[in-house]
Amino acid sequence: KVSGLRGMGLREDSVWNEIISNCVELAQSNADDMKRQLAFAGVTLIEGFASFPDGGDTSSLIVSHSDHSVSTIMTENILVATGSKPFRPGGIPFDGVRVFDSDSINAISYLPKSIAITGSGIIAIEFAKIF
Repeated sequence: KVSGLRGMGLREDSVWNEIISNCVELAQSNADDMKRQLAFAGVTLIEGFASFPDGGDTSSLIVSHSDHSVSTIMTENILVATGSKPFRPGGIPFDGVRVFDSDSINAISYLPKSIAITGSGIIAIEFAKIF
């Protein structure tokens, strides 16, 4: 907790560095745990950009890998985890200086003295807990 770190007499930049470090470690731990759970369940994890072939076939995927190779995966069951992008309503000046979204907030290098977090989804709740 921020209050506990401050109570140890740490400088604000040290407090923020500790928070960021813990968040990165937690995210990596969660990702590793998810991969372990998938492997335990017998799921083959394939990372890349995927699309279903034209023609509506749902038993295969065309996957573009990070090494620029392309493969076609044939299987009975497919789980597509798409990820997400933050919603940026018009009229709000997302400038990465005073107004952030859930992606750009990760790049700040200081602990704000005050913050307003909008939203009621899990990501807003996570950032509320962090700050």
